[in-house]
Amino acid sequence: MTHSVPGTLSVAIDTDEGYIFYASDFIIDFGAPSTNQMDFKLLTTLSLKKKILILFSESCDADKPGHASPNHRITQHIQREFLESKGRIFISVYSQNLYNLREIIELAVKANKKIIFLTDEVEKLFSHELLESMYSIPANNRANISEINRLREQDVLVLIDGCGEDVFQSIISFTNGELVNNLTFNENDTFIIACPGVAGTEKISIKAIDNAYKTGAHVINLTRKEICSMHAHEEDLKMLITMLEPKYYLPIKGEYRQLMNNAKIALSLNKGYNHNNIFIFDNGMILNIENGIAKPDFKTVIENGDIMVDGIGVGNVVDSVIQERIAMATDGVIILGAVISSSQKKIITSQDVQMRGFVFLKDSENVVKQINSIFEDALHTSITNYYEGKEKEFINKITDKISKYIRKETKKQPIIIANIIDIDKL
Repeated sequence: MTHSVPGTLSVAIDTDEGYIFYASDFIIDFGAPSTNQMDFKLLTTLSLKKKILILFSESCDADKPGHASPNHRITQHIQREFLESKGRIFISVYSQNLYNLREIIELAVKANKKIIFLTDEVEKLFSHELLESMYSIPANNRANISEINRLREQDVLVLIDGCGEDVFQSIISFTNGELVNNLTFNENDTFIIACPGVAGTEKISIKAIDNAYKTGAHVINLTRKEICSMHAHEEDLKMLITMLEPKYYLPIKGEYRQLMNNAKIALSLNKGYNHNNIFIFDNGMILNIENGIAKPDFKTVIENGDIMVDGIGVGNVVDSVIQERIAMATDGVIILGAVISSSQKKIITSQDVQMRGFVFLKDSENVVKQINSIFEDALHTSITNYYEGKEKEFINKITDKISKYIRKETKKQPIIIANIIDIDKL
């Protein structure tokens, strides 16, 4: 199937009554690379070999007319910048969209640019043997982020990637100068935002775009009006239904209104579909198929949804706790300790820094020493303004300084816990 990831598969389960066909996320794109091409011959042969008993097909973009292709491609929107730009190009993209990443790499090689990955996640992915042949990057088109200030500006392409909010946080950190030392932007630079915000990322995506404009660079912000997601539109769904001609049709994956639109698409084909062979279900509802006849079971609903377990507590874990644990699992935790005297405005004992699960770079010793130094300086600076009732503000100033340094040097955001003991309150 054609989707953002090469080798995307659908699933056909063979039964005595026919195939149960689960279509993955897909679009119809006759111009897709061979690695992303839909196997039309196989789909047609499958439906001729044995009838398709039921088809499950996505509904995310069922309310959009026409085909998704070619509006899922970004080449037409950025090609001119790659060939004519006199300065550096910074481009952000979702790391899971390997289709768009491939377009960017092909344009960069064509324009003879040095590709710099801001993070190593996608670079490692492209080094995998399964993808290396599909996304070959010549050695002379690669560069490291540490070389950015030594290369000719017109040769530089910095690729900023990430999933969901992560890509926008990377843009913010990068434009704030937290990820690369001594990096300045100028009017010859071009910032391309090729990752339109999705539900849940509205605030952080707007902040990231604002930050890009503040650099003074030329900004190209590609929205869903210019590039669409790689999900089936109305005509894509019509083609799949027509090819497979299922006996029953069950729209899946989408809001209820999108499921309804998907069902209406099947009805519009005049192939005998009606309320007896098209089903719109909520999660947990049951469809029984026996002797080739499908019947919904409206009396039984399977309990479903995410259930969080925390020790002896089940289902009552708040989101903030989950986010903190994700951060600790990913970037570790740093514990700061010190004893002070609020009345004397001084530090009683030397500060203590302990770390758990925090993975350092090669120069880890320097990072540890610098954290200790920042902690000590922050204590001395902040304690003069410390007084009762402002304990939280006092601690926040210290942890903020250390957090900014760690993010700049290691690109990590560990949980920082400060335990400051005031002997005057003991």
